[in-house]
Amino acid sequence: MQSVLFLAIASCVLAMVRAQATVCACPFSWMPVCGSNGVTYGNTCQMKCAGVTLKSEGVCPKVCPCPRNYQPVCGADGTTYGNRCLLDCQNVVMKSEGECPKECPCPRDYRPVCGEDGVTYSNRCLLECQGVRMKSNGQCPKLCPCPRIYTPMCGKDGVTYNNRCLMDCQGVELGYFGQC
Repeated sequence: MQSVLFLAIASCVLAMVRAQATVCACPFSWMPVCGSNGVTYGNTCQMKCAGVTLKSEGVCPKVCPCPRNYQPVCGADGTTYGNRCLLDCQNVVMKSEGECPKECPCPRDYRPVCGEDGVTYSNRCLLECQGVRMKSNGQCPKLCPCPRIYTPMCGKDGVTYNNRCLMDCQGVELGYFGQC
């Protein structure tokens, strides 16, 4: 019985000695390496001490579990990111929602054109730069969400409008109530 107890104690002591032998004396120098386990180590010695092989020099890339939905955002760095999570993953500040505007070497002349997207562009070059097709020359008509109430009003431009909202939407002052 004593010999069994002695063997058990000897095994424990031997295990403790072996465990202490795996303690590494590594320098504190910061020369980061990425281990095969995806963990960044301060230097090669620390990585080898952990029993890991080298994946690459430098810090391991940040892994972000982001959804694959496409809701583009424009970063302050001028890059369009697929969604807010991907932007945050790169530690970039959001500039605006949607894709970043394309840089186009367009002239600064003002010759308004209306795009099929309902937006008025300063000139045809800027419209084409955004990948939009032209609907017509000139500004796009103003779209006003007005009620369908018939209360005729005559504008100072001599046109009868169905109601005050439609007249205001065109930027016309009231001449008088009723048809012109």
